[in-house]
Amino acid sequence: MATTGSSSERRYEESSSDQDTGMYSTSALVSQLLTNNFAEGSIFYGIEEFVASREYFRVATPGSIPTPYPFTIMPCSQSAAKVYQNLQQKCYQILQSNKVDVDSMQCYSIFRKGYSSETVDIILIETYDEDTTKWSNATSEISNLFAGAGIDTAQLKVEIRNDAKAKFHVSYPLPNDPLLLSAIRDARAKILEIVDKDLNDICTSVAYHMRGKKNDDSPHKPTILVFCKPGSTGRFAALEKSMLAVLRSPQHQQVTLHLEILPGEIELISPPSPKHAKPKIHWTLLAPENSSSIGVRKNIEDAGTLGGWVNLQRSTGPPIQCILTCYHVIRNGDPVNRALNDQNGIGLEAGQAPIQIDVMYPAALDNTASRDVLRADIQESKIPDPSALKTLQQLDHQTKYAIGQVKFASGHRRTAKNQRLDWALIESPSTFSRNRPPPSTSFDVQSLEYGAIRYVTSPTDFITTFGSIPRGKEKQWFARAGRTSTRSGFGTPIPRDVIWYDQPMSKEIDIIGNVEDFAVGGDSGSWVVNQQKELVGIVIGSDSKSGQWGSGIVTPIQSIIEDIELAVKGKISLP
Repeated sequence: MATTGSSSERRYEESSSDQDTGMYSTSALVSQLLTNNFAEGSIFYGIEEFVASREYFRVATPGSIPTPYPFTIMPCSQSAAKVYQNLQQKCYQILQSNKVDVDSMQCYSIFRKGYSSETVDIILIETYDEDTTKWSNATSEISNLFAGAGIDTAQLKVEIRNDAKAKFHVSYPLPNDPLLLSAIRDARAKILEIVDKDLNDICTSVAYHMRGKKNDDSPHKPTILVFCKPGSTGRFAALEKSMLAVLRSPQHQQVTLHLEILPGEIELISPPSPKHAKPKIHWTLLAPENSSSIGVRKNIEDAGTLGGWVNLQRSTGPPIQCILTCYHVIRNGDPVNRALNDQNGIGLEAGQAPIQIDVMYPAALDNTASRDVLRADIQESKIPDPSALKTLQQLDHQTKYAIGQVKFASGHRRTAKNQRLDWALIESPSTFSRNRPPPSTSFDVQSLEYGAIRYVTSPTDFITTFGSIPRGKEKQWFARAGRTSTRSGFGTPIPRDVIWYDQPMSKEIDIIGNVEDFAVGGDSGSWVVNQQKELVGIVIGSDSKSGQWGSGIVTPIQSIIEDIELAVKGKISLP
């Protein structure tokens, strides 16, 4: 955390390499915009084109843009590999004639993270050059070379980039710096006014993070990130100029704030998107546990995470033994009344007709895929594996018998703090169990900050207490175990403003993945714990397609408990 300086000093100031790394101070970027035709504000551009216009050290074939970051690189197609092998020497000659000093050149396939349907082959040329004047011409000549060899250039990009200078930014949590946080909160209100007026139909969220390059020692920059729907169009240059004027406010001259306008969206991560999630194959079937896959009967599209078990004690009768997960995990179990359930919840309104929503373990999506894989494996084996036969029988049995029925659910309501409510209680005495924290063996040294994070579990550890996600505390570490994986991340002091596709803006807890995405498709319902193994929240969404280390959107457990206890007139406790 920076120390407080005099009024003439600025914190988080741009370094001499800011322009090279693509990190601009507000004053530097405004100065550039004023001399850039793009900034005149009368032109509508796609969000991806706009971001590409700010990327000076990645140049793609004329008529295309570099694949938006973050991206996934894989081996190229066989047809491209064969032609590339024959044309490689000519490519080097073209680059030499255009005075591009090549560090490496390879043929790959590439797609934007989460959008595998956009996969194309790419001739990727890496260089340390900073003079980009001939790059466009070089990519055009190489593209024409491949076109002449019969390659469809709509399916092949050529890109020249300087990795050291390119804008490959990742997010980190804000520090607990009162001066910085005060400046961001002041700017936030004005930024949201601009969003509401000019971007309300395409903005998906506004986040407040430190930004920097992965594995780079350069100082991270406090940044307001405005995410817009992928594929959307707008007057982004004019809006950028307006937002930067806000960030230059003389009210906080000691702090330099930064801005990025990017494509991205928050998803309720059940059902898992087919673009970046696959069915979970069960080679063995154990008793349900906190990270288990669940879904509603006969629905082969939705899958979420069990979460965990709680007792609900009402004024009379024994405790009701329940699974606590997300509402949207079970929402499609009653398609006829879905709109009413969204508005009123389930079981919360006096006189509401009883609804039976059967919850299955594993989710039908995963059960069906697992049985298909096991049957194929058994048929191919001369001597079938007895364990595979046993698992197949168990999965067949599980298609018939539910592990519980939905007792109560929140619908799409809000807390008094304008957080999205998204919980469901599933009565399930047959599976009722004590809750285990994510095992510490699931986290490598990088996830635990090379020893800085103390998190150790044993087979006798259970989640026995509720905790909180305190605001303003620096470097808060959290973990979750879900249907897809076990992950960790860091909280950030200022909530994210999320514009849901079905509801107005809300303020949500934002946990940034510290090694990988904190949550992805199918992880809705995952319980989140702190270093003390206290239950602090439940995962409801993710921006995993928007960042290299995507955030999880988490509802604090205290907000959920307060709503449940008020709505159903009972007390929640852990077993």
